[in-house]
Amino acid sequence: MSNQLQGQPYFMPDLSTPRFPKSSRYFGMQARLHTRADGTPQPYLERRFPPHPASMDTFGSYTCAAPDRRDLAAANALGMAGLWWQMSDAAGTTDPDQVVDQPGVAVRLAIDPRGQG
Repeated sequence: MSNQLQGQPYFMPDLSTPRFPKSSRYFGMQARLHTRADGTPQPYLERRFPPHPASMDTFGSYTCAAPDRRDLAAANALGMAGLWWQMSDAAGTTDPDQVVDQPGVAVRLAIDPRGQG
């Protein structure tokens, strides 16, 4: 949808349309709209709060190799490179590279029982 603001066109996305597949860590997050002081609308995605690791159900583990990257580790452990964030959630870190940066260390594989992610 194209709109005009102070004579300039801008694009406003449809905020009601789901934007992320079920495999995304942002699946289920709502798009919101903030209006700046100058009246410019600014769409944004609401903040995601990862689950507490203790509340997650463990289903296995993955031993890091050297060198390992989060996408390769997720592809090997979970079958999909884009699921690296699930390994990060299970480890209780917001830095996904910390999860796989120590060769030989077993990384917990877990799922959020709330079905979010």
